Amino acid sequence: MRLNGNRTEIALSASDKKAFEECVKKIVKGLYFKDTNQYLDLEKEWSARIIWNTLNVEHDSTAQTQAKVFLEMLGGDPFKGNDVFKFRFKKVEDGLTSIWEFLFYDRFPVYVFLVHHSEKDQVSG
Repeated sequence: MRLNGNRTEIALSASDKKAFEECVKKIVKGLYFKDTNQYLDLEKEWSARIIWNTLNVEHDSTAQTQAKVFLEMLGGDPFKGNDVFKFRFKKVEDGLTSIWEFLFYDRFPVYVFLVHHSEKDQVSG
């Protein structure tokens, strides 16, 4: 993370990205358990696709366009959390797959698609 003028730019090295990915997956697992009272198996039953480029949404027009699509998917659902970390998620209609939005410091969104293996062909096809 670096300050470039009046904006913050985030560039993740491969090792930073891997560490942050593991952190995000643990957050998803914890929130999923809290919501459903069930463990989330991200190896055999579910997969998590994390969208990273939206971290730079403040100044990246591609990220802004992508985030806009994700926000439409989430609708106007309110956030849960606090000023440092907020989250929300929405399940697809008649399915198990969901989209999650994590918002760090009210500025850096990360989107995660949590896809159940039974629905993988429907999502990718």
